[in-house]
Parts: sequence; structure tokens; C-alpha cells
Amino acid sequence: MFCKLQLKRELIRTPSMRTRDIPSAFFVETTRICDSLANAQDAALTAAQRQYLASLIESFQSGNMERFKEAQELWVEDLHPSVEAVIGFVEPYRDAYGVRAEFEGLVGITNKQETELLTTLIEHADHFVATLPWVETSGDGGGKGPFELPKMEHPDFTSVYGTFDEV
Repeated sequence: MFCKLQLKRELIRTPSMRTRDIPSAFFVETTRICDSLANAQDAALTAAQRQYLASLIESFQSGNMERFKEAQELWVEDLHPSVEAVIGFVEPYRDAYGVRAEFEGLVGITNKQETELLTTLIEHADHFVATLPWVETSGDGGGKGPFELPKMEHPDFTSVYGTFDEV
């Protein structure tokens, strides 16, 4: 069964040719989600975060996947937020019936102290790589093994904490 998560109501024609206005699947849930996202827009710290939330709201109201993809692109570009939110059909997987994804939402609050510690660890990664057993210290490898890139690409990350609240 395919279910499109959207807020909009749809007009359908019944066999008697009457038009009925019916809510889409998960109408009540998506209404609550969109109301909460609209409230979050008021607390957003940057224009990019407000646009991310606006794109999510429009996606959930219309079922427009392009707006959802736009929201995800905005999320990726928002580096080092102090509050991070992810919501939607994320982490897809494929099975015998096709591609599926579960709807999930989370809000994480950055732990600045842990983020600083992990950043320090990443900054010293070259030293740790040089101590790996397969790294040759002689030659032109520069302290890199056969599995490492010539220049370490440091990831962008934050250490976040979240709580679980069943709705």
C-alpha cells in the first residue's frame, strides 16, 4: 500500500457522482506537525532555518516532494546549529515490495563541550592515522597508509542530545 503524507483535503467523486471533500491520510497528524513547525519558525535563529521549516510545512501541506528535497538541502547547508531538527520520511531502505521509509522526527540540542572535544580529536586525526599498523613511516606516503586520502577531509558535525516524547 502506498500512502502519501499530506495535509491538503481532496475532492473525490463518488459512484453517485456527488463530490465529497475528504481529508487525506494522516490529516490530523500532519495538521499538528505543521502547527508545531510554524511555532518553531518563530524561534528559528537564522533565515535558512526559517526557510527550512517553511519548505517542510509546504511539503506536508501539498505532498510536494520537491519542496521536501529543498528542505533537506537547506538542512545540510545549515552548519553548526545550536538546535537541530530532522523530520520526514528519512533513512529509506529497499525490500521485496520496493523502497520504503519510516516517518520520524527529532530535535537535538548541541552539546558544545562534547562538540569541542570531538573537534579536537578530528584535528589530531593525522597523528592517529600515522600510528596505524599498515602505515609506512618511510617513503613518500607522508605518514598515510594505503587506505587514507592524501589530505584528511574533516567532517562537519555537532554532538547533539535529544529526548523521546511519544505523541
